Amino acid sequence: MHSVLVDAYRLYEEKLTNRHWDDFLDSRYVTLPDLDQFSVSTLDRIRKNIMRVLSEADYLESARSKKLQGVFILPDVVRWAEKLERKDLVKVMECNHGR
Repeated sequence: MHSVLVDAYRLYEEKLTNRHWDDFLDSRYVTLPDLDQFSVSTLDRIRKNIMRVLSEADYLESARSKKLQGVFILPDVVRWAEKLERKDLVKVMECNHGR
C-alpha cells in the first residue's frame, strides 16, 4: 500500500478511492498468485481494515472519507530509528514527503 500512498501524495490526490485499492490488488496478484483464492467479501474486509489502520496512523482523515492528510514524523521517532539503525522505516513513514 506504500507505493499507492506515495503516488497519491505525489499526484496531490485529495483522497484514496476504490481505484487505488484495485491498483494495489493488481500489483499484489503478481507477487501473491494465491490472492485470487480470496472471496470478494474477504478482500473487502481487508480493504476496510487497511483503511482503518491508515486512519489510526493519521495518513487518512478517517476510514470513511479516505481523505489524505499530511504526515510529519516527530524528531524523536527519527532519532530512535537512527539509533536502532532503521532509517529505512523513516522513509516508509514519510510517504507524503514534499507534499
